[in-house]
Amino acid sequence: MDQHLVSEDSNRSYNLSKLQELTERLTEKDEALRLRNIYLHGLVQIQTLLLLDNNKNIYADVAKLLGDITNDSRIFIYKNIDNVKAKIIASWMNKNAQSLFTPGQDIIDYQTFSDLHDVLDKGMLYNEIVEDLPDSEAKFYLMGLGVKSIIISPIRVKGKLWGFIGIDNLEDSEKWGQLTSNLLSSVAFSLQAYIRNAEAEKILYEKEIIYRKLFEETGSAMILIDIDTGEEIVIDINKEFERILSIEKAEVTGKRLQDVLPASDAEVLKNYLQSDLSVPTVPMKCTLAHTTINIEAFISKIPGTTLSFINVKEIMEGK
Repeated sequence: MDQHLVSEDSNRSYNLSKLQELTERLTEKDEALRLRNIYLHGLVQIQTLLLLDNNKNIYADVAKLLGDITNDSRIFIYKNIDNVKAKIIASWMNKNAQSLFTPGQDIIDYQTFSDLHDVLDKGMLYNEIVEDLPDSEAKFYLMGLGVKSIIISPIRVKGKLWGFIGIDNLEDSEKWGQLTSNLLSSVAFSLQAYIRNAEAEKILYEKEIIYRKLFEETGSAMILIDIDTGEEIVIDINKEFERILSIEKAEVTGKRLQDVLPASDAEVLKNYLQSDLSVPTVPMKCTLAHTTINIEAFISKIPGTTLSFINVKEIMEGK
């Protein structure tokens, strides 16, 4: 055979091989780009959901959205009960997984999953093929569920492990790639921010309830004043204050004290509010709606703020 022809055939085969390799690389690159765009769009959807927070099943909705995005077998979210246990609070499965998954316990013990806890407590991802795990109670538990591979991201709040979010693969034994790892970490980070904000709002709400209860049930008329702007602005009054002075909260909130009380009385209170005296007692006679009321006003400044409470006690009332 002509040596030249053999050489041409070899070159042709080599070029075809390189072309095929290049095509495969481009295809993989296109697929990675496609997935990246899907994941980014999905992450924005999850973050918007958490931002709006207009439903009671927020964690279940996050799990479903993440499942729709990745099309993996199962999504799960656990919350720590204490330092040794965690309870599932949301999960989602695709149709294929529903026939493969064997439901397990709602609560897992970190003593059984000691390796998992150690990894998550350090803020790291847990990305494992189940059959490659060392023989242990955790491995056999996961195999009993039908899980072939698993990836979990910690959810940390205020420096502590709050819980975790993860993905199960019930069909293939393979670790997740960088795209899915990044997506899961980003969702966990978004949940961390949501939980921090929710806990802060809960604390504020509870403080508001306590404040409102004390403010309304103190037994005497109270008014909250802010002097931050250099003027004495009415922030709040309670029902007893409304009764004594025959005014409504909506009429006075946001107004200057001198627009609520007679000028002479407002001037007396203003001097005390602007002074360094902490809890003075101010005897006054307020004249409102043709009614003269003998009152004592106790001023209490809130340390570290520009706010002060004026506690008004009625001595006698006459016309």
